[in-house]
Amino acid sequence: MKRMKERPELVAVIGDLVNSRGSNRLAAHNTLKAALAALPSDAVMALAPTVGDEIQGVFATAGAAIRSTHLLRLTMLAHNCDIRFGLGLGDVVEIGDGIQDGSAWWHAREGLNSIEELAQTPGWAGVRTGFPDAEPTVLASAQLIDAHISALRPGTCETLLGLLADEPNQDTATRLGISPSANTQRVKSNNLRPLAQAMQALWS
Repeated sequence: MKRMKERPELVAVIGDLVNSRGSNRLAAHNTLKAALAALPSDAVMALAPTVGDEIQGVFATAGAAIRSTHLLRLTMLAHNCDIRFGLGLGDVVEIGDGIQDGSAWWHAREGLNSIEELAQTPGWAGVRTGFPDAEPTVLASAQLIDAHISALRPGTCETLLGLLADEPNQDTATRLGISPSANTQRVKSNNLRPLAQAMQALWS
């Protein structure tokens, strides 16, 4: 066995589609594959489907991991799908034959299980990020962002993606088939600028 790329600590991510049994599974998985292909290419091991409704990946930093989870979730929500994530900090061990183990994976699984349970608690329905290794303030910020994103309509998620990419307002409006003023109104009425700033603060 060997540690992945000889790095002492990495961030493992496990994602799981939400309520996939009640949706068009083929459409959801096609959306997921397209969304994964559009993510930044900064992962140690790119997020990819594994078994059932899960995806897994490995990142060098928590910021890079959180950025990919944010972008992936927004893209999924823009297509009326949702996804939850468990993140774990620790070692990633190559066992052989493409199989991995290690504390990062154990913690990520713990995070995924805990966030699924927490989201069933009254008042916490919109949270989608479990990260047992995170500082309390980081986790609180991530889950507050989750809750804000959960309240957005699909089109507004598209507008937020444009804002996060520094896409000009006119270009975002053209891409979405709406007027520039309508896109600007989405930004204003949904407080997307402070939301985008909070998200980007966790990416750094």
